[in-house]
Amino acid sequence: MPSITPFRALAVICAAQGLGLVAYAVYVVVASALTGTTGSSAVSNPGAMIVLAVTLGIFGAGLLLIARAWWLRATWQRGAFVMAQIVGGIIGYSISQADQVLAKYAGLALVLMAAAGLVLVFSPPVLGHFTRQD
Repeated sequence: MPSITPFRALAVICAAQGLGLVAYAVYVVVASALTGTTGSSAVSNPGAMIVLAVTLGIFGAGLLLIARAWWLRATWQRGAFVMAQIVGGIIGYSISQADQVLAKYAGLALVLMAAAGLVLVFSPPVLGHFTRQD
């Protein structure tokens, strides 16, 4: 029987990413309501903020669903998780190039979580779980 540790680690990584997206969606809504929108009208209008918050919320909820699947050792979530880590790593790298220190560290954390997730998802215990013939 494969070790449960990689599955729980994958669940924690995925849950942290999902919670981060949901929290950021809430932040976008609250910040937009309190301070209004700033920047160019192409990206900073109420409609764009709503679309951004809904999109972040949907993706965050999806990651939380994937985290639950990892915790329960389901077998359907691997492809979605790998794609999320690839996209998250690319976005994290882009964020890490920002001028603000907090953004740099947030981007770096996202890159490291994505890398750890990719390493774990292809680890022998996890691969064994997906290739096991019952």
